[in-house]
Amino acid sequence: MAYSFKLTVRDVLQRPHFKSATLISGQKGVYRVVNWVHIVEVKEIRHLLNGNELILTTGVGWGKTKASRLSFLKQLIERDCAGLCVELGLVFKDIPDDMRKLADEHDFPSSYSRTRSALSTSHKICIPSYMRRSNNTSKRSVGSATG
Repeated sequence: MAYSFKLTVRDVLQRPHFKSATLISGQKGVYRVVNWVHIVEVKEIRHLLNGNELILTTGVGWGKTKASRLSFLKQLIERDCAGLCVELGLVFKDIPDDMRKLADEHDFPSSYSRTRSALSTSHKICIPSYMRRSNNTSKRSVGSATG
């Protein structure tokens, strides 16, 4: 039997740790699949991405210019990330309109949160999902080896 569970951005935003998150752009993209969560505070991320990642950040590593923050967002979009969640407060009081517009143009889900639970959130999302996939893969491998 094939394993078909797929965690989406919409599913993540409905979890208790994201109850304070507000989706602000890219609403049409909420059904993007999330395979992994990265906590990122660097400007150049392209080389770290494989697709379907949900990015959690404060924005501290983006740089202070419009060009640098849009460059960061474009990297996520180009590498087919699932979405972006920005923790407001440390760097931004609100998500800049230029980022909202770019995210909307690409149906790229972007949200913000005013709470600090990124690390525990990523572990609570990723580890159970990874374990389910890993267990299912192991069962299929054992079944094909013995069958």
